[in-house]
Amino acid sequence: LREDGAMIGKQLTALRKLAGSLPSLGLDGSDQATLSLQKHQQQLLQLEQEIVAGLDLLVASRQREAALRRQHRHLQNCCQLLLGFLVEDEWQTQPLKPYMLANEAMLLRLLDFQYQAHGNYFNEHNSAPLLYQTRCLAKMQAQQLLLAAGFKRKKLPQRLQEILLGLFADTDLANGYSYAQMHYLGDLQTRIINYTHKVSDEEFENSLLAYLIYQNLNYAPLIKYIQENLEIQVSAIYNLKEQFVFLSQREKYFACLLENRNTAFDFGKDSAKEQLLAYVNACMVYYNRIQQPAQLVQPSNSPAFGHYRVKLSIGADGLAYLLRLLIEAGVLEAEPRSKLLQFVARHFQTAGIGDQLLSANSLTTKYKQVVQRTALNVRSLLKRMTKIVEANFDC
Repeated sequence: LREDGAMIGKQLTALRKLAGSLPSLGLDGSDQATLSLQKHQQQLLQLEQEIVAGLDLLVASRQREAALRRQHRHLQNCCQLLLGFLVEDEWQTQPLKPYMLANEAMLLRLLDFQYQAHGNYFNEHNSAPLLYQTRCLAKMQAQQLLLAAGFKRKKLPQRLQEILLGLFADTDLANGYSYAQMHYLGDLQTRIINYTHKVSDEEFENSLLAYLIYQNLNYAPLIKYIQENLEIQVSAIYNLKEQFVFLSQREKYFACLLENRNTAFDFGKDSAKEQLLAYVNACMVYYNRIQQPAQLVQPSNSPAFGHYRVKLSIGADGLAYLLRLLIEAGVLEAEPRSKLLQFVARHFQTAGIGDQLLSANSLTTKYKQVVQRTALNVRSLLKRMTKIVEANFDC
């Protein structure tokens, strides 16, 4: 086992020495320069073959998973560092350009081999090197004409075309996109091109947007585009009740959309579906707040029980977990759960909130993500209730 690790270590040392240093001779365009370049390329190819074989042997060995992952990622990091070194100005001079291209091609092939053959050990959430991103972007740009033609044929709105074409053509490399994001974009571009060929023209924009939500393209400009379209549609409705009906329909529509939970443009953000549902819920909360002043003006002899709010001595996180326990214990029937949480948000007043309404979206988040401190506080409350029962009935 130690021999496998030592072999990879020697290969990494040779890789850094060969790919990470400037050639000392043969830069004048002479025959000797040509021979020097050929020798360098042969050495790179031989080293690449040795590393590939070494990785295969390493995976077939009896080393523990943690050790395998550590050595694979050490090689990945080494390739990344060397690719970063190759973009420096001194490598861009005409005599050194062939060496740079040979080194770049070999390092990219090694990263591709690791990703495709040993993906379990590859850290795809690392920021991809600039040269890796540039290569992926070049492949996407070669498909831009097909994508643009498909959008034009389907008469997609110009602004949506610009957002999607810009995503694949003008990717901001300064953002440091990860390997996962670059692969996601490449796959998504191909899928959209195929989608423009297979789906009918009728309601194509809505169909494409639903497909992008399914593919979890949680890309900020796209989310903003959908939100602004919703705002335009709501503003065209003058009756407040009809606005609420429209928002409720949109909530149901987004809630029923399918989504692929195994993929995302950015795993660090909420999914496209979650962001849009949160936006619609926020609009509905706003509707309720602007409706309240008008509803509070009632005849003096009319009881205001419809606006009564249950006051609690616990916070929103405790209330959310208490509801969850009641549902899981079968005391409350919550079908659908979202309606129950919206009702609770409108009619319950937690500690410290004052006259403000609870956010149904915030309550949903606290319902799903319970921290230990909240659970301990609710357990303490339940113990107090148990003691009261024991005292009242001497049991």
